Amino acid sequence: MDTKGIRKLMREVLPRLTPGLCPETLPVKILQAFRLPGRVEALKSIHFPPAAPALEAARKRLKFEELFFLQLELLLAKKHRNNELVGYVFDEVGKHLNRFYSEFLPFALTEAQKRVIREIRRDRAQVSR
Repeated sequence: MDTKGIRKLMREVLPRLTPGLCPETLPVKILQAFRLPGRVEALKSIHFPPAAPALEAARKRLKFEELFFLQLELLLAKKHRNNELVGYVFDEVGKHLNRFYSEFLPFALTEAQKRVIREIRRDRAQVSR
């Protein structure tokens, strides 16, 4: 199907879109707070905009929706990592790690590198408890 055929198909399908066929995915509070059009309106306006502001509003809404659900996925993944994949907390560095730094690294760690390692250990200890 070429572009002309797709456009013709869209002209037939879009007027028939209703909230029942294409349910809203964002809460009303968010739509109102960010002055976003509804999903059906955005889909219609993105394909056949009645005016430039409607096209811009449709773009904003669809981009917002995509980023909103991407952020939700990232938050769920973080929650899963924090709740399900708890690592082992080393209460002290221990001789093996100190030996690795002193005998196997071809350079000495800078004070900044040592500070970062301490910060990582402190952060990980807080997450795991």
